[in-house]
Amino acid sequence: MRAKFYCSSVKTGHGHEEASLRAISDGDTEENSHFAQATPTGELKITIDNLAALGFLIPGSSYYLDFTLANDDGTTAGSGE
Repeated sequence: MRAKFYCSSVKTGHGHEEASLRAISDGDTEENSHFAQATPTGELKITIDNLAALGFLIPGSSYYLDFTLANDDGTTAGSGE
């Protein structure tokens, strides 16, 4: 499953960032209209402490979130791995 979110804020702390993302909810483009109909609301809050990933999320920018069902043993569901 794929969703489209935009980064609403990033707060920087000592060696980490706290990012808030919200589902695309407006239809200003054909693609955004599609995502807004499929997932009209949603919010994700994450803390990033991987130094290599700091600065990746930029407030006002949009991101695709891809969801894949994961098995407890670390394999991807249905992949046979």
